[in-house]
Amino acid sequence: MTPVPTPAVPLPASPAAALAPRPVAGTQPLRPGTASAVIGNAVTPVTITALPQQSAILVAGPGWALRVGSLDAAGRPAASGTAAATGTRPAPGAMTRPVAAAAAGAAISVPRGGELRVTGEGYQPGTPVYAYLRPADGSDGPAAAPRSIPSAAQRQPDARADVGADGAVVVTVPVGGHLMGPAMLEVNGFSHDGAVRSVRLGLSVTAPARRTTTQTLAASALGQPDARAVLRTGALLALADSVPDGATGISVRCIGLTGDPAERHGARRLAAAACARLVDAVPVATVSHAGRLDGNATRLSVRISLGYLPPQPG
Repeated sequence: MTPVPTPAVPLPASPAAALAPRPVAGTQPLRPGTASAVIGNAVTPVTITALPQQSAILVAGPGWALRVGSLDAAGRPAASGTAAATGTRPAPGAMTRPVAAAAAGAAISVPRGGELRVTGEGYQPGTPVYAYLRPADGSDGPAAAPRSIPSAAQRQPDARADVGADGAVVVTVPVGGHLMGPAMLEVNGFSHDGAVRSVRLGLSVTAPARRTTTQTLAASALGQPDARAVLRTGALLALADSVPDGATGISVRCIGLTGDPAERHGARRLAAAACARLVDAVPVATVSHAGRLDGNATRLSVRISLGYLPPQPG
């Protein structure tokens, strides 16, 4: 038999207006690890499950699912969810508010400057999906006064993507530098029957993790342990170049290592020279250097630890 395609359900004349943040009377901030959903004008039960190995959380309802993953500014999975938990319970005032999931232990956090990777299924093919990320109180930023959910004219989506032929979609939501603490992700799209599905998830925006790179360079790679030799080493220059523009709180610690007590002075000079070169190359806030006897060191070397806070979006 020849498959008969399912006819598309007519959509509203303005998908942007239909998918704007949905005003719900009596809406209160969602705690991290709780979720809610409205399809059309009806609340619907949801389940929420932590996926700690994937730094993600799964929110699902009848015929649909959203997987929300947390990534840092470098696009790497950020530590998030803990124990898995599922369940549903009616929220107070359920006639005017969505049903919230009881999900103790199933929370997700994302570092400021990172992103949320939202993978959804169960949408009407070819339709748009809009995502909004804002403080949990519904304001536009920490300094804004709490107010009701903004209208379409006030709030543009933080991300948008089109649903594929299989009903699946991937939306990448940037986490702006103005966000910090409890936040709410809202993902709005069209169900297979054309009804608007609005899913909200409470989460936390955290300070970005400090990054530290540690590298040990042998004196043979640096030539003689003096400042002039250190200036010429490509490895040291590459370490300085690894600090992105706009990074703050840069710290450098250089430890000269040797197993020979007679070379301890040379180890200190090597450490001081390495630190001096890095101070010339990057805007270092704190610096320290020393020499150390190390019974495991078979040759003169320097261990360099370079740390910084990554730049934040405006």
